[in-house]
Amino acid sequence: MPKDRQTLLDKLDKAYSVHFDKEDIPDGIPGLAGCYAFHAANESYVISKKVKLWRAEMHEYAYVFSFENLDAAAAFAALENAKTLAKGQIHPGREHMQSNITAVFVCGSIEDDAAKLLKKTRYHKNYLLMLRGWTDLRTGAVDISKDAVMSNRAGKDLAPFLRENLNRC
Repeated sequence: MPKDRQTLLDKLDKAYSVHFDKEDIPDGIPGLAGCYAFHAANESYVISKKVKLWRAEMHEYAYVFSFENLDAAAAFAALENAKTLAKGQIHPGREHMQSNITAVFVCGSIEDDAAKLLKKTRYHKNYLLMLRGWTDLRTGAVDISKDAVMSNRAGKDLAPFLRENLNRC
């Protein structure tokens, strides 16, 4: 791996490790360089914690992929792998509000058709008419050769995060 790509992967690992739990990387998934999970819950109660009014759980499952050259086929396969991995961990219940699936790509170069796919990717799933929450797929990518950062609409807040880490390299 070129030093710049590995340096960015190390920076992202440190950034994600601050608030996310680092998980084991499953075997057999091309390009997968890191898996992270974040869990949070908000709740309100009256007088005592035993009298709970409501509780809302939020989760995020982030997968960092690294490719020397990303084409549309590899991007599509990586997005499907991220969805499959995350779906196994999402358990929509009464207190579930939101689970985000985040796919981050660190690439030496990204082909135009892959960039278009990553920008246009949309995935949204409701559970029991949103009474049990929802899931969105967020994508973000770094093209080191062009010094470019991109994301889809759901992942628009990923772009500044990726740009900041890229600038630190």
